[in-house]
Amino acid sequence: MFLDEIDVLISKSFKNEFIGFIRSCYNRRADRPDFNRVAFCLLGVVAPADLIGDIKQTFNIGKDIGLAGLEFEIAEASFLQGLLGKVNNPKECVSQIFDWTGGQPFLTQKLCQLASENSENNNINISTFVEDNILKNWGSKSYLIKEHLQNISNYLLATDRGSDPISLLIILGEILDNKSIKYNSQDTEHTQLKLSGIIKVDSGNIEIFNKLYFQVFNKSWIEERLNCLPKTWFPQENLQDLTYSAPPSILMQHVIKLLDKELFVVVICLLSIVLVSLYSSYYLFSSPAWSNNFNRGGTGAYIEFIRSTFLILFAAYSFNDLFQEETREILTLDRLWWIRTCLGVLGFLFVIFISIHHLYLGPINLANKQPLLNHLSWFENYYLPYLFFLPCALVNFVAIGIPTVAVTIYSSIVNISTNIKSIRIFDKSMNKTKSYIQSYPLSDRDKEDINEQMMDAFQDLFTSFLKDFTRYFTLFLGVILLFVFELNLGRKTLEQTPLALTLIDYSFCWISLIVIFFLGIGEYQKIFRDVRDLLVKIKSDYRVFENEYNLIRLIRRGVLNVRNKKYIYALLVVMTVLSIVLYNID
Repeated sequence: MFLDEIDVLISKSFKNEFIGFIRSCYNRRADRPDFNRVAFCLLGVVAPADLIGDIKQTFNIGKDIGLAGLEFEIAEASFLQGLLGKVNNPKECVSQIFDWTGGQPFLTQKLCQLASENSENNNINISTFVEDNILKNWGSKSYLIKEHLQNISNYLLATDRGSDPISLLIILGEILDNKSIKYNSQDTEHTQLKLSGIIKVDSGNIEIFNKLYFQVFNKSWIEERLNCLPKTWFPQENLQDLTYSAPPSILMQHVIKLLDKELFVVVICLLSIVLVSLYSSYYLFSSPAWSNNFNRGGTGAYIEFIRSTFLILFAAYSFNDLFQEETREILTLDRLWWIRTCLGVLGFLFVIFISIHHLYLGPINLANKQPLLNHLSWFENYYLPYLFFLPCALVNFVAIGIPTVAVTIYSSIVNISTNIKSIRIFDKSMNKTKSYIQSYPLSDRDKEDINEQMMDAFQDLFTSFLKDFTRYFTLFLGVILLFVFELNLGRKTLEQTPLALTLIDYSFCWISLIVIFFLGIGEYQKIFRDVRDLLVKIKSDYRVFENEYNLIRLIRRGVLNVRNKKYIYALLVVMTVLSIVLYNID
């Protein structure tokens, strides 16, 4: 089944349903052998990805078939038949036509037809004929050739195909200047140029398809079009490709509601569980063996309560402020189901592991360290304190630890990915602007537009970097405080091996944050220098830019943003004071 001019489907609202129908026909081959007889051939000037409007829908059952030019050795005989008796040297005539068209099927056929119809006394000079009738006046001898060239021009200048016409013309100008440009199938401009038919790919490099196109769409034509086009130097592109593909389940709706409006209640409930657990294990059902090992100096319960309180409050602050968007994405996006599944499985495994440790391994290890020297039974001396401490451990590790780590890692990956996309888009706009400046003169209006649009685009980058700096600096302060807390007080409630593992975990976290910070700062400085150099190149006042967006100002603004978050600072100060007090208590 052949469907021609498939590119008209791009603007149709039912294109997703149409592509879905084709896929369903393919899928039905599994249980309906008759569908093996059905095949679709879609013909048109379009990239396969343009036919799919739904990012959730994939179409990996087809094959992209690109049409190449005619080969002279194969097509020569067919064209010679039409020129015999009409030109004196048909073989030389066909060779000259191929020299101009490069084997482009339509142009080759039309030039052969024109040569046979317009030869005088069977004599015709193809080069002179092309220059007089096509180059000077597009297709004066053939309306179809004029329409063909106009279609290419319209395609290059169109603004509704996901590419910037200025970028296409700049790349085209670079090709005309014999610059070596590697073809990148993932590059939108490269794809659109190839679809227009004006270029071909030879040994991985982009070249103008034929001599005729080279002469028609020359530097003068490009410069004339550039002067007429409205110039968007730094387009605003949408980076948010995370869409809510379906409403969250009832359970997830309740979880989101808790995060939005009833988080305080959740915090109080978790703190109550911790408080009851600690009071029961350290006071009501404590034992000499438990106290000697985990309550040295009588401050074990206070240290555990401070640790748990900080973890719960910091996690609540992270879910509802630092990583609010990412938390809701994990809870609602269909494509992140695997994260929710992994969290569930990991939480279940941790519950089993912690339960085995507190109900079996822990009491045995405690009995080996603290012999039974009092009237209490083995159950009361070793098992009962661990049993009542179990809820506190589950809250810290399962309810708080695993979700916080998952959200933090996911947020870091999303932020890094988004920043990379932002930087690539900005770099692409910078390269386009630099290429234009090198090849074409700038008007005063162009300089003003470049300055204004570049400042707006850089302001978006600055805001993004500032947001990330505030996030990770706050997280860094929390991790460092926990590290110092465990380093000084953890030995009173933790055994040597768990304490060492805890300190290693915190060290890995804050070292990772430092690495992320310096990588981000390095990228920011690179972009900052590029923008400043471009402002100098267009003779714009770069000092205002330097004063407004320098690295020191970015760091200062980030620290001020953290200072404005009074709740987190109050939490850090209270925990620091309590840690100092407990450290001085024997």
